[in-house]
Amino acid sequence: MILLFARLVHVLFYSPLLTAIGAALMAMDGLALVHSRTALLDLFLAFFVLLAVYLWQRERHWWASISIGLAMGTKWSAIYFLAILALVCLYRIFTSYSGKELVKPTVKKILQYGLLPIFVYVSTWTGWFISNRGWDRQWSTNALASWWHYHAEMLSFHTGLTEKHSYQANPWSWMIMGRPTSFFYDSPQGCGSKECAQEVLAIGTPFLWWIGTVAVLVAFGFWFRSLLLKKTDAALNLIVIGISAGYLPWFFFQKRTVFTFYAIVFEPFMLLAIVYCAKLILDSHLKSGVSQAIVATVIVVIFLNFIYFLPLFLGDVITYDAWFKRMWLSSWI
Repeated sequence: MILLFARLVHVLFYSPLLTAIGAALMAMDGLALVHSRTALLDLFLAFFVLLAVYLWQRERHWWASISIGLAMGTKWSAIYFLAILALVCLYRIFTSYSGKELVKPTVKKILQYGLLPIFVYVSTWTGWFISNRGWDRQWSTNALASWWHYHAEMLSFHTGLTEKHSYQANPWSWMIMGRPTSFFYDSPQGCGSKECAQEVLAIGTPFLWWIGTVAVLVAFGFWFRSLLLKKTDAALNLIVIGISAGYLPWFFFQKRTVFTFYAIVFEPFMLLAIVYCAKLILDSHLKSGVSQAIVATVIVVIFLNFIYFLPLFLGDVITYDAWFKRMWLSSWI
């Protein structure tokens, strides 16, 4: 996933330095590290979404639609990315063509971002269709009827999931890591102290995400500015697409039980916002030495912050005091 993100940064900026910065930032994110060591679906969702966006940016739309179909086969929330990518494609067509010229590209995009993703999504259910032991497979003698009933049950469950959970977190708190999810906690022995702690905490590297929150706001500001000036910037467009599709929809489910680790799906676009801001600083009127020092300092601070929290990402056994010192906010406990 780091390599894929680096490729996207390279395609957008064609800068070895910015590409290296982007790859380093993703490598130093605790949330990505924790996900890479667990079997949750969210990291696979993030991968297929990032792959789809990368292919979409390269205008390899058939492959992008296959990837987004695989993403939907992983988690339904990928449908927001499909919707936005399809709408942007249609907008570009309707602003570039008119009359009879609209027909061919419109039909092509309907096939690419309408029928093909659905076909791929259904294909991900092949194992369920050919088995007699799948959940709800025998609900009806008609396999399609059973499949549809299963989907209705899943939709009802996910839209009605409002049970309280000790680690549930409102989307407002995700980017600032207000309430990270504890995947594991134990009080073992062997740390050289009377009290030991061992935890796997799904939290993004704090300084990285706090800086990223500011960077996203800056990127959105520049994006609105580009609209007023009638200019286009591919990097800004992708940042807005990624945050809008991966983050904003969750605000419409205020009563639903949701968790901070869902943020992994839009993490690459937050990192892209940081890279964009780094470019702004490096291209500013500041002396090259000053601008480079600012960017380097930020990266070093993030790296040191990552190392400091590494025991919580890896589930290392540390003293209770060392663990408690890393609980910067009471909501992290």
